[in-house]
Amino acid sequence: MAVTAIVLIVVAAGVAANFSPLRTPNDGVYYVAAAQALVETGAHVDATVVPHGLPITRQNGIVYVLAVMMGIAGAAWPVLYVLAVAMLWATAIIVMARFYRELRRGADPDPWTRREAWLLAGLTCLHYDLWNDSTSFMNEGIYVPVFFALAAETGRRLIGVRTGAEATAALGGMSRWAAMTGLVFLLAGLFFRNQHVVLLALVAAAGPSLRNHRLLGLAAPLAAVAAFAVYVAWLPAPVTDAYLATVTGAESIELADAAYALAMFTGPLSLTKVLPYDHPLTIVTALVMAVATIAGLRQMWRRHRVLSGALAVYLAGTAVFLVMLPFTYTRYYALANLPLIAAWSTLLPTRAASARWLSVPAAIIAMVVVLYVRSYLSGEKREQAYPQLVAHQRAALLIGDALVYSSQPRMVFWVLGVPACGGPPDACAVARGVEAGTPAVFIGREDEIEGQHGLRGHVLTRALTEPSAGYAAWLVARVPQ
Repeated sequence: MAVTAIVLIVVAAGVAANFSPLRTPNDGVYYVAAAQALVETGAHVDATVVPHGLPITRQNGIVYVLAVMMGIAGAAWPVLYVLAVAMLWATAIIVMARFYRELRRGADPDPWTRREAWLLAGLTCLHYDLWNDSTSFMNEGIYVPVFFALAAETGRRLIGVRTGAEATAALGGMSRWAAMTGLVFLLAGLFFRNQHVVLLALVAAAGPSLRNHRLLGLAAPLAAVAAFAVYVAWLPAPVTDAYLATVTGAESIELADAAYALAMFTGPLSLTKVLPYDHPLTIVTALVMAVATIAGLRQMWRRHRVLSGALAVYLAGTAVFLVMLPFTYTRYYALANLPLIAAWSTLLPTRAASARWLSVPAAIIAMVVVLYVRSYLSGEKREQAYPQLVAHQRAALLIGDALVYSSQPRMVFWVLGVPACGGPPDACAVARGVEAGTPAVFIGREDEIEGQHGLRGHVLTRALTEPSAGYAAWLVARVPQ
């Protein structure tokens, strides 16, 4: 109950902050707007702008979840979201703690206490991106806790297993509820995270050795890929298509790509949230952690051969996936946290030594929290994100039904409650259902109007709000011909 209460408070606080002057859900605004449009019109669009644009991604699993919540709870859907996400994360932490305790039991007759196991489980999900994304209505809020819970439960059943036949028997003992949840997760995961392909590859590779589950082990990944392929063909998403073209068009793998994959080993430390992934300190720390991971998996191999092999294959697959990414998002490291911490925990030789070493993750947790708070209150956020938010909040009090353009259209949708204009004022007025000649307003820095294609031939006339670090609401007028 204590774990559930703590998780509920943390999730509720993060979600509530989105409805305060402190922050917005950022990318989550797109998913909320898309879900609202799906409920109201049945259309799959980017509803943060008008005229509405095409979807920007095909990872729309959270859109369907939010749409169901909106259909059930109406305007109170955030309450339903908080309860659902908190329940998923609390379940994941409890199951992970149970897994760590039983994994330890195989090496020491005096296993972790519950408090110590919960500390390891907390370290597994201690990543700013996981908290931020989970409380910002993004796919991670559903996908990651379900992944952690299923991975931990599967890993717990593979403790002590050394052959495929033993694995078949061990997995056959899973409850019907867990088995059905796992099957649905395998089939639907690609709609939440493209990284899900790593798990599908692992299941497909393990399928032939699972005897009674051979057909399922091969059929489920193929069915998941086939279903998503049909979805890709049905739903246009130019941004995602451009991303895929970048990936498939890559001519070579650079050293920087390898460094990004290597930084995966620092995931539980959340080091890349405060240092670049190719920073010398990050690389050195990652190398140390990689050696510790290999040593831990080797130690695990002696008692839990199948589990050790599965974790090693998943980490290798994740590394390949990270190398293939044409950009760097630290949220992709988080899924590797469980196999990494499981491997590291096997290196502690005795219960007494382990108790002393547990001060290390406790210190890491404290350090990361301090660094996150410092990072959140300084740097780019202080100089750019906060002033942008303040400018939109000030504009919301003044501009009424004006046509709104912005360098941050998602802030317009979230703060002002209307979609930002993505085309010329006349087209925007028609899409908004307002009279032609309705005043147009631009929110941003004065020099950012050049990037507004819908405002070509227009100029800023005067500031309507007091600038915040250069960000303000500006009245727009057409250049006389």
